[in-house]
Amino acid sequence: MISNSVVKPDFRKTYPQGGDKACLMRATKRSPLVGMLNNVEPSPFLAKAPYAKKEGCMLVELEISPENIKRLSSGNPLVGTFWDGKSLSLVEAPIEDISMVYNFFLHNHSLDLDESSNQFFQILRSLDAKGKPFLNAPEIYRIAHDKWETSIFFGEHGFPAPKTFQFNQKNLGEALLISDFAFIKDTGSYGGDYQVVVSKISRGYSAQAAKKRQILENLDQVAEFASTFCKPGHSIVQAGIRVPKIRDRNWDIRAVFQRGANGILDMTTYYLRVGKANSPQANIAKGGYAEDPLAVFSNSRKIGNMLRTLGLEVIFALENKTGKAAGELGLDFIFDQAGKPYLLEINSIIGSGGPADLSGRLADGIRTHLGNSLRSKWGGIMEKMMSNPFKYAQHLWGQHGQI
Repeated sequence: MISNSVVKPDFRKTYPQGGDKACLMRATKRSPLVGMLNNVEPSPFLAKAPYAKKEGCMLVELEISPENIKRLSSGNPLVGTFWDGKSLSLVEAPIEDISMVYNFFLHNHSLDLDESSNQFFQILRSLDAKGKPFLNAPEIYRIAHDKWETSIFFGEHGFPAPKTFQFNQKNLGEALLISDFAFIKDTGSYGGDYQVVVSKISRGYSAQAAKKRQILENLDQVAEFASTFCKPGHSIVQAGIRVPKIRDRNWDIRAVFQRGANGILDMTTYYLRVGKANSPQANIAKGGYAEDPLAVFSNSRKIGNMLRTLGLEVIFALENKTGKAAGELGLDFIFDQAGKPYLLEINSIIGSGGPADLSGRLADGIRTHLGNSLRSKWGGIMEKMMSNPFKYAQHLWGQHGQI
């Protein structure tokens, strides 16, 4: 069925196959419609669309635009993009047919979190007001994405985490009294963007950010340097914790928690993220790599159980605080040199980079039965990670929706 409405192709320049006329999509008893909010680039949507199709869901990337804000107010179907397995097309999604909102939207700066002017948050609030279920409710998304809010939450519940302050010169000094190095981070960044690493050295301080390193004499100079990357009022400073290194590289652990077909929250997997050489951060997308826990820990099962217990405690506390359910979160941990775990972050947006790296790089590098086993193990984990949100959407549709 083709609708009569013609919409302006604002974001559709990314999708050359999309036209101006939108096909009206309707959910069915067995095929819920999942609305995904992510207009930064098409790759996350296209990566998830095959898994949605396999699980019997219709994944529509909803346009974040003034047009859809108006449509939400009037109750008209929302404009979006759909992938049918071969090509992309422009569609309209009736609000009443949306079974779950997959709010996978990549902010890269805290200044993007201004809810009064941000179209993403306006659409999010409108969908929430209409009672639409979310993979991660807006209240959970907000705490997870804002590093200062995350640190407050950890502190309120006594969860082990690095000592964290709002960024200013005085608090930077406080952090450097606790440790000989500290991180300054934008509250809304991800992947290590807008991060400054400050270390005490014999000649004063070393400050490093975005491949720039300066030797500075005093904290005034450090704060001035850091402010070019991290704005006071929109950034945190975190006291550093020494961790034992792997091949002389820094690392952390990503533990993935999801709800699936039964709607029950559990840990799907955990893996190590090892940073590139001489990098203060552990990030796969920026020169690092993933590592199988079995290759590093002799007691990987015990560590996995500990992470699962602590992670579920954290997420249940988050759900109790917000009164909302979390469908998919990634918790980042480090272990100090005494083996004590610390929580670094809660991630409401998790990718499949770790399992993808492990299923490809590790298996391809071991041309044996072990290599095939690794490929099968981590390929299966990636499949599960990518499919669980849509299994959960089916669960929600079965509970609340079915036409």
